[in-house]
Amino acid sequence: MKARSAERNDQDRMLARPMLWHESRGLSPEQRLARKRARKRLEIYNSNAVVARKAYSKTEQGIDAANRARKKWRESEAGREYHRQYGRSPEQKIKRADYRRGLSKDYQWQSHLKHRYGISPGQYEAMSMAQKWLCAVCGEKQKDGRRLCVDHNHKTGVIRDLLCTRCNIAIGAFGDSPFLLTAAALYLKRHTEGRTP
Repeated sequence: MKARSAERNDQDRMLARPMLWHESRGLSPEQRLARKRARKRLEIYNSNAVVARKAYSKTEQGIDAANRARKKWRESEAGREYHRQYGRSPEQKIKRADYRRGLSKDYQWQSHLKHRYGISPGQYEAMSMAQKWLCAVCGEKQKDGRRLCVDHNHKTGVIRDLLCTRCNIAIGAFGDSPFLLTAAALYLKRHTEGRTP
């Protein structure tokens, strides 16, 4: 049964092979139909094979097979050579760490903005200018020459404003809850009334 299906696939591949325009002009309607059906059968076969491979790769048996294949490759001469050249030697680890540290802070920051918040450095600068480089809560400049933090709604991901680190941490510690922040403000007010600083 398996040999027959492989033979059928070979026949379909031959029928469905790409042709130049002048070759396809000489085909009869029956040959065109056969080519179309062969292409459809191959498409279904390939898509089913991909689905089956993905499903198998998630089973315990498939994971074991993948691990065995990885181990076999690692133990092969090519795998050993690869690991000697690029792998886990202490020198290579130090080189990789140096490379990562060497990426400019600006590049890391731009990547963080794009992947975490979905904004560009230009959009960040426009927000900063609109706020005059001041925190939206306390109205102070960020200390130590650091950039303002992008404040966003953790549930929806919508960006709100730019805050200094202190205000951003405080709002996060209160779980973005206006009720808790108001309660904390009332508590502080109650305990500082009548005291002189």
